Amino acid sequence: MLQNKKIIAIHGFNGAGKDTVAALIKMHLCNELHSFKYDLKDAEKNIGNDAWHSDIIQVDRFAAPIKAFISSFLGIPEQSLNLPEVKTKELPQGTWYTNNSNEPLTIRTLHTLIGDGMKEVFNPDIFARTLVDRLQQNSEAELTIVPDLRFENELKVLRETGIA
Repeated sequence: MLQNKKIIAIHGFNGAGKDTVAALIKMHLCNELHSFKYDLKDAEKNIGNDAWHSDIIQVDRFAAPIKAFISSFLGIPEQSLNLPEVKTKELPQGTWYTNNSNEPLTIRTLHTLIGDGMKEVFNPDIFARTLVDRLQQNSEAELTIVPDLRFENELKVLRETGIA
């Protein structure tokens, strides 16, 4: 059930700092929850322990499945894919890729090509629907921060579920 869950969806241009804003919101809210729910002894026990709040607030992305694929395919850790210098670095040509265009292939363009292809083949709402499915499966999280809202259909799907 999604009725008790909330989403903060962040929209913005490429490189605008959406992931940074999501991390700051999570950090601030977790600190507020920590000071509200725990006394000093519990706080001392949990210094440096991020697990105590992971069931309450999470960050998830519409593009999480694409990031997981690219990470596995290229052998790059998922968390590195959010770094601007990694997103915009031209991929080397190799046995699986030959650049026949004037545009360099970067992780950002690979991400877009995969996403557009999946929307065309399966459903324009594929990433919004799979995000909602993941939220339904994670019954613990009360708040999800989504830092990659880009399209009206994504917002529409979230609103249809009653969580945005």
